[in-house]
Amino acid sequence: MSMKIGILGAGHVGSVIARRATEAGHEVVLSFARDPADLVALAVQLGPRAQAGTVAEAAQADFLVMSVPWAAIPAVLAQAGPLAGKVLIDTSNPDASNPLHVEGLLTLPKGVTSGSFNAARLPGVTLIKAFNTLTAGFQAEAQQHPGQTAMFFCGGDAHSKALAAQLIVAQGFAPVDLGSLAEGVLMDAPKREGAVYGEAFTPDNARQIAALAATNLPAAMRLASETREVFTDPTATRPSR
Repeated sequence: MSMKIGILGAGHVGSVIARRATEAGHEVVLSFARDPADLVALAVQLGPRAQAGTVAEAAQADFLVMSVPWAAIPAVLAQAGPLAGKVLIDTSNPDASNPLHVEGLLTLPKGVTSGSFNAARLPGVTLIKAFNTLTAGFQAEAQQHPGQTAMFFCGGDAHSKALAAQLIVAQGFAPVDLGSLAEGVLMDAPKREGAVYGEAFTPDNARQIAALAATNLPAAMRLASETREVFTDPTATRPSR
């Protein structure tokens, strides 16, 4: 099933997602860049299934991907307008170099994941966390070997999870459902023992981690530390953005 996807933030990760989405037959509306001319140039490069637009125009699409630096989220949401009823993939990570300068917070409240935090400021939106654990450079490289690398995602309901899985497959990854946004703690920055953030996993190992996460989080974290793959991405210093 082809979709019209609104890309709210066509930077490193957003542009990689947009490129593969158009190759898979989806339409994309590119928005939010420092220079709007960059959006037009990218749309031309991606071909007839891509167009540049405002954030509000992109937000009218069937399915949204929010891929901006953490500190830019309030500006994107203000420009998007009402989003209730939408399904949105959130690729963002709190940036250690600019930690959570949002709403007076210096750290996330204890027990609150980045996905849960963003879901709370998007009332009526079904939020899926995905594409935040691997750098844009590594994602582009892994796409050359379809199905060999897992892409964790979490949150949402059965319908939104199916849409997210479809997009993940189009990107060349094996989708692995980690469960609710609470289990998304494994996906959150920073890179650390027991987290899947900043690590690559085979689909089989990722599924084993996901199966443990809902009932035995410490065991899932131990398995994540034991089964992570070694990879090098010289193009970036931290996963996603």
